[in-house]
Amino acid sequence: MKSPSHLQITILVAEAQPIYRLGLKRLLGVEEDFRVVATVATGPAVSEAVRKFRPDLLLLCWERSTRHPFDIIREVRKIHPQTRAVLLSESTTDEGMIAAIQNGVRVVLPKEAPPETLISALHKAYRGETFLVGRPRAPGADSLRAAPPQEAEEGLTARELEIISLIAQGFPNKEIAAHLYLSEQTIKNKLRIVFDKLGVSDRLELALYAIHHRLFSPPDSGSASN
Repeated sequence: MKSPSHLQITILVAEAQPIYRLGLKRLLGVEEDFRVVATVATGPAVSEAVRKFRPDLLLLCWERSTRHPFDIIREVRKIHPQTRAVLLSESTTDEGMIAAIQNGVRVVLPKEAPPETLISALHKAYRGETFLVGRPRAPGADSLRAAPPQEAEEGLTARELEIISLIAQGFPNKEIAAHLYLSEQTIKNKLRIVFDKLGVSDRLELALYAIHHRLFSPPDSGSASN
């Protein structure tokens, strides 16, 4: 039985399917650290519940047939910036996870994630950490501490910064190559060099590094050189 004096993390569950909504409520309800303040369908009800309950966490389940989650999350951040978003999604591509982080999501998990993974991820989100599917720690956590952003930027060429900008905006290699009038293999080669310079292991870590250190600018902001 939960102690009334025990510090609890308040959670708003938003899920379109009533059965799944009830399942999440019951799953989280047995955890001593959690208190589910409300369960709602996705859509306008989410914003209304955030205004009323001011939850610590929003657990938002997304299906392609429902309103895009980033629209909802942006509204929530305007209403109560302290509410941290956790996204359960049908799709967890690198590009999707990059877009999620850009839009303020702390955690991205597939809907089939085991309960213990969800519980752990919710605790991480409450602590302000980032957790992405298949990655128990924040991607690029070591590299974020590896070098000050000024030093990292000084070691990059203008062309590399342009590629980083596009990666951080979620563009795949093929589209980056077309945008810069380069071959896809050239983009891959340049990315390997960038990975080495910044101490990251893949494009997702690179994107998060760039977002964290603001090492990118909007596309078409100027020409770049090799």
